[in-house]
Amino acid sequence: MRQLGFKTPAYRLYAPWLHRLTRLRGWLDSRWHGGGPDEQRELTNIYWDRYLAGRFNEEAPALGGITADTMSTGARRSDRVFILGCGASIARIDDATWQQLALFDSIGVNYFYVHPFRPRYHLIEVGRSAEALAAVHDELLNNPERQHEIVYMQIRHLLNNDFVLNSAPGRPLLHCPPQRTRLYSPTTLPTRDQALLSRLLKRYYLATREPLIHHSSNLDCAINFAVRQGYREICLLGVDLSGNQYFFDLPSDSPAFARAKAAIEADYRACQWDRQPDQIHATANRTITDKLGCLSICNYLQLVDQAVLKPNGIQLAVCNPQSLLVNHISYRALDDALRH
Repeated sequence: MRQLGFKTPAYRLYAPWLHRLTRLRGWLDSRWHGGGPDEQRELTNIYWDRYLAGRFNEEAPALGGITADTMSTGARRSDRVFILGCGASIARIDDATWQQLALFDSIGVNYFYVHPFRPRYHLIEVGRSAEALAAVHDELLNNPERQHEIVYMQIRHLLNNDFVLNSAPGRPLLHCPPQRTRLYSPTTLPTRDQALLSRLLKRYYLATREPLIHHSSNLDCAINFAVRQGYREICLLGVDLSGNQYFFDLPSDSPAFARAKAAIEADYRACQWDRQPDQIHATANRTITDKLGCLSICNYLQLVDQAVLKPNGIQLAVCNPQSLLVNHISYRALDDALRH
């Protein structure tokens, strides 16, 4: 991990005392709501994580980006936004449909940037491999034809992997100045207690000056981002979850697709994970998410929908009838979603 600039000698003196105050806050919050020791411990971890999220943002200039303070990006072109995942179902969308999708705002998640379609926003968690960083540099950040696309990147992944965005040996980065990339530091809300999580979501999910919430995956952040931008209808494309196969895994002559596939394979090797394309996605796998101390993405989005979105008149729907999410949130046919 990269050496953190805020961890000064002074920080090392006051941090233990600050953590004790955070523990006291967790205890008071838990007692107020009738919680026990487990809830107190989880709240302490959550409040400390929220504090660190703000401190991580201070590292943005050293990483070659700017801090995405309020995540405000200007006027929306539509009340409906499409969030574009990397599932294999993306490959079934034809050119005429992509032309219709271009009439709406859209958010590409993670490796979607290798697709020919150009969304308005990208929310990216760069992988652990050098191949992953090189791919996002060359295909998106340093591409002069794509400077109109607004790029957000998760700062914690950059810090953990000691990646600097405007440093690429042997390759000039003429189109990658610091203001090119906005770095966000989410908070994770690490708990499987749905009552506690519901309480925290109601408190923080709509607050525009709070860190984005990342519970199960970067898809969480994209949905939270869309809500805070004021979109009233959020439609998910390419969020399949029924397998680990991505659209760029399918046969194609696209060099960008091949590059993304190679980066994904390198990411799995770096993490020492066994990629099994026929297994359900890791974020939907209860065996994995239980070990990580979070809900599966399906259960989490169902909770977000019930606790925050529906009570506030915000519609969340998945547009792939084969997605694992159809049993947890609304399904909306893509043809219907494309009607103004």
